[in-house]
Amino acid sequence: MVNNLGVLSLLELNGVAEEVIRQLNFTNLDIRRTLVGIFVTSLDGPGFSVTILVLEDRMEDLLNAQINIPTWSNLISNSRAEEVKTGLNDIETSEKPSIKNVTANV
Repeated sequence: MVNNLGVLSLLELNGVAEEVIRQLNFTNLDIRRTLVGIFVTSLDGPGFSVTILVLEDRMEDLLNAQINIPTWSNLISNSRAEEVKTGLNDIETSEKPSIKNVTANV
């Protein structure tokens, strides 16, 4: 989970999340879900927090359960998350010059 403490723009927060994910890819952690947003703020605090959870099967089932709470939207499904992750991996390893130039500058 990458949490905005209050004043980061969506662009900045997503940049932070991308770098956190990139760094975690160098570990042997099995990343099941990435949450990015405003979860706990610090009254316009200039920064972010990163939380890593050891996820047991039961906890994953609870996180994936469909709910109807306005402040906690349902997460994307596990299969959709894998599709997005696979798509991102394909882009990063693309041999197309236009895509390769863009990803090389990120």
